[in-house]
Order: sequence, then C-alpha cells, then structure tokens
Amino acid sequence: MLYFITYISRFIYIFLMILFIIFGWQCYKRLPSQKQAAYFAHSQLILIALFQILTDTIILLHTLQEAGDLKQAFIWLGAEAGGMLLMGILAETLHKGTGRLIWNAVFMLLSISIAILWRLNESIAIQQIRWMLICFGLINIVLLVMRGSWIYKIPVVVFIIASCGMVLLPFVFPYRAGGALNWAYIGGFVFQPSEFVKISFIFLIGYIYSRKFSWFGLILAAAMTGFIGLVLLVQNDLGGLMIFGIIFWFMTYEYLDRKLWLVLGAMMVLAAGFLAYKFVGHVRIRVDAWLDPWADINDGGYQIAHSLFAIVGGGWFGTGLFRGMPTYIPVNTTDMIFSAVAEEFGLLFCILLILLYTFLFMTMLEYARHENEAHKRSLLLGFAVLFMTQTFVIIGGATKLIPLTGVTLPFISYGGSSMLSMTILIGIVQGIIRSSYPPVRKEVPEDEEPQHIGPQQPQYGQQPPYGQPGPYGTPQQYGRPQQYVQQPPVYGQQPPAYGQQPPAYGQQPPVYGQQPPVYGQQPPVYGQQPSGGQREPSPQDDTIRTPYQF
Repeated sequence: MLYFITYISRFIYIFLMILFIIFGWQCYKRLPSQKQAAYFAHSQLILIALFQILTDTIILLHTLQEAGDLKQAFIWLGAEAGGMLLMGILAETLHKGTGRLIWNAVFMLLSISIAILWRLNESIAIQQIRWMLICFGLINIVLLVMRGSWIYKIPVVVFIIASCGMVLLPFVFPYRAGGALNWAYIGGFVFQPSEFVKISFIFLIGYIYSRKFSWFGLILAAAMTGFIGLVLLVQNDLGGLMIFGIIFWFMTYEYLDRKLWLVLGAMMVLAAGFLAYKFVGHVRIRVDAWLDPWADINDGGYQIAHSLFAIVGGGWFGTGLFRGMPTYIPVNTTDMIFSAVAEEFGLLFCILLILLYTFLFMTMLEYARHENEAHKRSLLLGFAVLFMTQTFVIIGGATKLIPLTGVTLPFISYGGSSMLSMTILIGIVQGIIRSSYPPVRKEVPEDEEPQHIGPQQPQYGQQPPYGQPGPYGTPQQYGRPQQYVQQPPVYGQQPPAYGQQPPAYGQQPPVYGQQPPVYGQQPPVYGQQPSGGQREPSPQDDTIRTPYQF
C-alpha cells in the first residue's frame, strides 16, 4: 500500500503545484475582482492542505513500516499543521491588509521543506519545525513593530554601525564551518551574522537612495558595499559576497535610473570575479570544479558531481518520497537540498518550484512598482532582489549553472539563521504593503451600480451619490459661476435657497463647494451621456487595486 501511495504521489504533487502556480498567476496577471481573488487565494490554501495531508500520510506510513516513533511523528506533524493554520488566521485577522499571495507562497515552501527534511533526517526536520514555530512568533512581532512610522526615521548611522558590527562578529567569536569563517559562536548558539547584515544593509542603502541625489550618498553606499565585500572575501563567504554585490548593483540602478549602470555593473562583477579567480585560491578551486567537476570528482568536484547524479537519477517525475537515495548528496539539508528535491519529487516539480520563487519575486516587484514613497520603494526592491538572488545562487550552483557557493534555499533549506532572516524579510515586506495599500473596498455588483447621468465631477466636500439628492459642500453666496466657453444653464428668476432640495442631474448643475469645478477647455453639456457610453472613473476608484491582500 505504501509503495502504491508513494508511486501515485509523484504525479499528485506535480498536479497540486501546477494548480497552485495557475491560481497565483491568475491573481497576479489578471487583477480580478476582490471576490475572484479571494477564491484563488483560498483555493491555494486548499492545495497546501492537500499537500500536507498527502505528505503526512506517507511519513506516518513509512514510520509505521520502519517501526519508528509514531507518537513523535504525530505530535510534530500536528504542530506544523497547527502552526500554519494559526498563522493563516492571524494573517487574515490581526494583520489584515497584508499580501495574501506572499503568505500562501511561504506556506507552500515550508510544506516542501518539512517533507524533504523529514525524508533526509527526522531529527533535523523536527528542529526545522521548531524554528518554523519560532519564526511564526517572530513575524507577528515584526508586523506589529512595522505599524509605527518610526522604523523609517532611524538615522543612517545606526545601520552603518549595525552592518559593520555584525559582519565583523566572526572575527571576535569565531566558528569555522565548511571552510568559511562566517559563523559566530556566542553563548552556546552558532549563527551566521551575514544573514542579518543583508537586512541592515538594505535599510542602509534604501535610506541613502531615498534622498535627493548626491555624490556623497553614492560614494558612501559604494564604500559600505566594498567594505562588507572585502570582509566576506576574507571569510571565504563567496555566496554572501555575490549577493551583496548584486543588491548594490540593482538598487543603484533604480536610484540612478540609467541603463548604462546595468552595463557598468555587469562589467564590474566580471572584473571582480576574474581578480578573485587569479588571486584567491578558494575561488580558483570553486571555479575549476565548476568548469570540470569530473577532473577531481573525489575532492573539489565531489559536491557538484553528486548533485548532478541526483538530479538526473530522479528523472522528470522523481523517485517518490523515501524511494530515492538523496542521503548520498553532500550537505543535502542545506546547500544541496535542491538536488534532493529534484531526485525525490522530479524535474517537473523543481521547474514549478522555480516558477513559485519567480512568482514571489515578481509579486514583491509589483508592490515596489506602485509604491509612491521612495524609501519604501527602495526597501521593497532591495528585499525582492535579495530573495531572488539568494534563490538563483543556490539553484544555479546545484545545477552547475554558476560556481557552487554556500548559501541556503529560502524557506526550504535547514538553518535557524536563514529562517530567521527570511522571516524578518517577509515581515518587513508585509508591513510595508499593509501601510502603503489600504484594504480593497467591498465592491458593488454591476447590476446594482447606479446609472450615471452627465459627466463625472471631482469631489468637493461631501458629494451625494449620482442620481440622488443629498448634502453638498459648504454653501456659498449664490451667483454666476466662472465664465464657461459654453453658456451655463439659466437658474431662473430666483436662485434656490440653501438647504432646499437640489435640482436633479441633467436639468441644472449642483453647487460644488466654494469654487465651481473647472471642466477643461470645453465643458460637457449637463445631462448629456459621456462619449462612448462608458462610465467615467470616480475619484474614489483611484486607489490602487491590490486583490492579493486580506
């Protein structure tokens, strides 16, 4: 029975991911009505629940077959499902107005993470569930903190000190792992300070680039990037070095708004890579292993060679959960976890996973594109670039697209530092979204919308609904309005006293506040239907529609 369920699950997983991507794309591309967007978002939640049920069933059956601790599996898998359910409820109530598609994407990535980590190492999967629950508590704190505007008023010197201090921590409290000195050991805890430097660095660059252009600000941003890059180079953290460089590259392009900077930035990245290859031995080893991993398959090319074996061995549909041999992949729970996913879930599933990461990246960029405040726009852009760059670096390294570097796959790889930093990133992004975009108003069905007669007028004071009488703006002394090109209608011998029933639309223009509106060069005739028969947009409809939000 277990074999049959595992065999069928390969196709079910792919089918669920296809539907998940389609529903998310419908919300992103079509910008449907609020009712349709809620339908797509809730459908995604159902797909996540089905993914969880299928995964938990396979894990429990496998645990029962292997005579494992079934009670422990029930407890921790239930804690995972309960934590996601509670976080979804809080997102829909306490954090109303945040991006629903972002929440759904993160939940799906976490579901994939627990599934593959439990297959690789049960104890590590349980530890990952602990980190997940801690991160759910942390993101609520971040969202509550982001309700205040003081976060955007922190002096730039605070971010400079924080960035420099954290990146230097491994020299003060050293802990070497994997040939890199980018870990710190403090009070019994081991963490990677560079994961949190990325956040303070983006706040630093975003603060500088939100001001009016100045050469001092540009030089300061470049100097900070160069300092952090040199420290990471000494620590042999090549992945972090690449990520910081790309963040600076794209945020500077958005600041300068010059396409020439894209070319110059690319040339600078290539030049820096060439110099590192010539003068840094660790970089030379990685590049040589990337160019020809088979020449030194037992040493420098060991990781990339076994990664490729796993990807090819899984085929298009994968071997099925617990049916492959991903345990032979080195560092399979962190740096090379994408190869383990490819072997057990298949290449088609991994292509859909890449589309999910891309979709999440494009959603962040969409919010950044509509953001009016320069500081928030820079932050959204920086976090979007950080998220996608880290994803590209690790997937590109595992598939031999670029030289392999030691970074984690967001929300899938095991690691407390990575989970915490990515959680803070999502919390800040969601906080900016909620503060910048008000929740979408309840929409009126088309068949219940009042018919519009006459041209749409700007709102002055309090404006009555079209076609109905109601209170108007502050009364003014009656008299002739400003001279129109077209003669306004005659009001009769005696103007109506203020407070009396105003005339109906199409017969006589209403009074609008202190100053009559200006209709442009040629005012339309009152009572005449607008050209084309289309209803003109109301000033209240100018709010940017964001159907992705709760």
